[in-house]
Amino acid sequence: MEGNTQNQNTLNQNSNPVLENQNQGPKNGLAIAGLVCSLCGIITCGLTSIVGFILSIIGLSKSKNMNGEGKGLAIGGIVSGALIILLYVFVFVFMAGSIYSITNNIINGTDSRNDDSYYSDYYNDDSEKEEYALGDTFEFDNLKITLGQDYSFDVVDNEYSDYHNQTVVRLPITIKNEGTQTDGLNMFYYDVYGSEGTEVETLNSYFEDNVDSAGELRPGAEYTKYLYFQYDGNGSYSIEFDDYYTEIEVTFDIQR
Repeated sequence: MEGNTQNQNTLNQNSNPVLENQNQGPKNGLAIAGLVCSLCGIITCGLTSIVGFILSIIGLSKSKNMNGEGKGLAIGGIVSGALIILLYVFVFVFMAGSIYSITNNIINGTDSRNDDSYYSDYYNDDSEKEEYALGDTFEFDNLKITLGQDYSFDVVDNEYSDYHNQTVVRLPITIKNEGTQTDGLNMFYYDVYGSEGTEVETLNSYFEDNVDSAGELRPGAEYTKYLYFQYDGNGSYSIEFDDYYTEIEVTFDIQR
């Protein structure tokens, strides 16, 4: 009798894992699929996130009938899907606005680079660098520029600078905006070369009336400011203007 009881207990113990596995029930596949699709939206520009968002909502609803199975996964899919969708909506709206603005400027002729004359030198294989002297007026980047002949000298007064007590040339420059929109001389569009033919530093930032700090001009407006650059001895200096479409060189002698 005792043997039968022991066998019965052993049978009951062995059958418990099977019963436990049966009690676990099916997995919430929709919640899993929703989370995966939502996360994949990062590399699909948000397209799969839309599918994942919908599947996650259905999975969350289904979890109520499955004792909460997959509820956490479904919520994760909803949140991640919504965030990724909003991110790409913002990106697409920004890109669409930028494209519309550029296209509108070209169609309405408000883009300075829409003018054929702006590209004439760039597309002309026979074009050469234009050369001028002090006192000459030339057009560059929709600006009319004149470098004055009455240059002078100054000294950098900044004891914390490596250029302290450096002698500089003070060259007047008059700029008039000939374009149809606000514009100014880009400091990255010109370089100065000294008497030895090597590039010298422009030291505009040490002086208040420098051209780089003058700001932009409305159409038709003009001002006269100054270029400040290193003096490395008497001789021939040059300033090269280059905006990748037009090349202009102004050559002049400096004597102290």
